[in-house]
Amino acid sequence: MGKENTIYKEYAKYIFSYFENCNAPGQGLFLFRSIEAVARKERRTQTEINHIRLVVYNLYENGYFVMPNEPMPFVKLTEKGFNYIQGDNLISNSIQLENYIDLSKNDIDSIFRQLWDIIGKQGEAPFYIDGSTYFNAIYPYAKNLSGNYSTFMDNLRDKDQSTSRIVWFKELLKGIDRTDIPNFLHDLSIAIGKLYEEIPKDEDSDWDELFNSPVILDNKKETASNPKEVIKEIKITPMKKNVFITYCWEDDAHTSWVHHLSEDLEKAGFNIIIDVKQPLGIELNKFMEQTIIDADKILIIATPEYKDRADNRKYGVGYETSLVTADLIKDQNRIKFIPIIRKGSKDECYPNYLGNRKGLPMTEKDDYAKALNELIQNIANY
Repeated sequence: MGKENTIYKEYAKYIFSYFENCNAPGQGLFLFRSIEAVARKERRTQTEINHIRLVVYNLYENGYFVMPNEPMPFVKLTEKGFNYIQGDNLISNSIQLENYIDLSKNDIDSIFRQLWDIIGKQGEAPFYIDGSTYFNAIYPYAKNLSGNYSTFMDNLRDKDQSTSRIVWFKELLKGIDRTDIPNFLHDLSIAIGKLYEEIPKDEDSDWDELFNSPVILDNKKETASNPKEVIKEIKITPMKKNVFITYCWEDDAHTSWVHHLSEDLEKAGFNIIIDVKQPLGIELNKFMEQTIIDADKILIIATPEYKDRADNRKYGVGYETSLVTADLIKDQNRIKFIPIIRKGSKDECYPNYLGNRKGLPMTEKDDYAKALNELIQNIANY
């Protein structure tokens, strides 16, 4: 018997709460639509939303739900899912990591980010694992790795190298052959099964039996889709991030540039909040107050004129500044606010509240396409 996976169970409990009015197998709802509607109201972070969606797919993978292969499917309780609501135990240790990580790209950084989101942060990751579990799983594939986990950690300390899990987890992954990554993920999945409770299979068992078993629903076999294939098709797609753009109206050229930037970011898949998209008659102060709270990212288009209005609390920029400053005071380390240096130097265009925050130069002299790509990656990944 392994240790209890409490984080997974917390997410599962939250997900099953949407089915509390169901009184028989086969009943359900448009679960993803409901989660997305409620998540913003509950002010859940993007990481929490990603984890909720991951656990939904994992519950499906383990036979608690049935759903068609569609982006926003009608999710139905299986007999197993209904029995859990009635008090049955929950399997919280079974995952096949290959189905949750996009291995089509050769970008190891991207693969690691996906993996870390599932196993990395203690108290947040649905399948958090300790250092020794990871080390033992990757050991057969790692080059120039000898000794046991304790020896490995001692060597890191002796060489004054970081012992942070996120650092050496990534370095070991980078050190194995690209073709070995699927096998490593398979072995790590088995290790997760051994780490947590209610282990259904031993190391030599065939995973296909788990995924190809028919799901019983209302005394009928659900055979429309192979669960393993559906998991591969349904990727975890995060909700659109809300991006608010704050700027000042200086001249037509500047305003046009800001609107062009907003259109490019919208094409990249973000929900852009900007004054020109608001309807006539809206109460602007209330709009700004709520936007500062709800936005995932706030882009500050910094110019000397913007700095003047912000520092001297002039016009709409001045009011936004008071809201932004209050939000920053709550957490000085947050990276919600991204300065975009549009005109002048950093000293000339940064409002006082930005301090020494890292900004992105997007002046006339800078390569717009390159800067735009960097901005998109930062908004998407952080």
